[in-house]
Parts: sequence; C-alpha cells; structure tokens
Amino acid sequence: MELRTTYQQLMVQPEKFWNRVANGTSDRLGMTSLAMIQLATSHLKTNDTVLDFGCGWGVITNEIARDVKYVEGIDPAPRMIELAKYNAEKQAVDNVSFRQSDLFDSRYQPNSFNAILAFNVLHYVENAPDILRRMHDLLTTGGILITSTACLKERWSVARVILWLLSKIRLMPSTSFYKKKELEKVITAGGFDLVQTAELTRLPEYFIVAKKQF
Repeated sequence: MELRTTYQQLMVQPEKFWNRVANGTSDRLGMTSLAMIQLATSHLKTNDTVLDFGCGWGVITNEIARDVKYVEGIDPAPRMIELAKYNAEKQAVDNVSFRQSDLFDSRYQPNSFNAILAFNVLHYVENAPDILRRMHDLLTTGGILITSTACLKERWSVARVILWLLSKIRLMPSTSFYKKKELEKVITAGGFDLVQTAELTRLPEYFIVAKKQF
C-alpha cells in the first residue's frame, strides 16, 4: 500500500514535471540551441510577430526577439514562465512577453502570427494533428512554422529505451517516437509545405521550417 502511494505521487502530471525541470535550467545556450537560433532567424523578418509554443525558461525566445518585432512565449508550467520573465528582464529584452497558456487559448485569433516556434515540443504533445491544425489557423497567409524535434525512433540508443520506459510508467510526460519522415508527414498533413530540414545532432534533433499552404 505504501509503495503504491509513493508510485502514485511520482506519476507525472506534465505541469508539475516541467516545473521540476525548470529548477535545473541554465541561462547559457549550448551549441545546438545556438544553431537552432541561427537557422530560425534566417527565416524571420524584422517586422514579424512570433508565437513561441512551449517557450520553457525563455532563453531561446529572448534571442529570437532581438531579430523580430515581437514574440509571445507560452508554456503550461508556471515556474518556466516565472523564469522566462526573469531572464527577459535580466537581458533587457522589452519586445517579448510570457504567459502560462496553450495554443487553444481563446485570446489567440486566426491569422495572428507571422511565425510559430515549437522547439523540443512536438514529441511531447499527444494530439499532434490537432496542434498542427491550430498552428495553421493562427498563422497569417504565408506564415511559417519553425520546429526542432527529437526523432527518437530514427536510431537505437540507450536514451531512447530509457525515455520509452519512463514515458510508459508515467514518470515523465507521454512521448511520441518519430522517424524523420513520420514527423514530416504529420507536419505536411497539417497544411504545410516543407521549406528546410536539417539534422542538428546525431539523435537526431531534426530542424524543420514549413510554410502555411493557404
């Protein structure tokens, strides 16, 4: 009975999981994040309004904001948003805002954003087709989706097995295991045309830029 109670306490609720992750974050950007930012900003314009879906603690959001008109970062974890606001203030980035929210917030109207960012997010959502359709709706005509996603099904690794096990026993959020082509298919089925793809790591961390079809 005691063991079962302990397990139930450990079983993950996504918001609580990401709050715990937030406590171990750093404001330093690694090589993969820097490459991601460089690729992303090459597709953005100075007058763009951008939504960062799953912004985390905001370090990438704040860097992107330096090259566009405005960025709004959203995340389900209140601790992440708290850190994102702190980092923006510390870095004196004043064209960014952060909100604990999701894509289906009624405050977000169709055709509101020139670009949507989704870095290290899509493999953690359970309803990817619905998410992609919502992104499509929120983007302006010709708007772009910029993503970077761990394609955990592409290559065998010990990390893949561990993540699969932790996800199955609900010690971390539900995780989708994509191959690169499977991820591309999900994105194009959401009404997007692929513009650029790149492997950022051997995992691979798969970077995709896709344009709204209509």
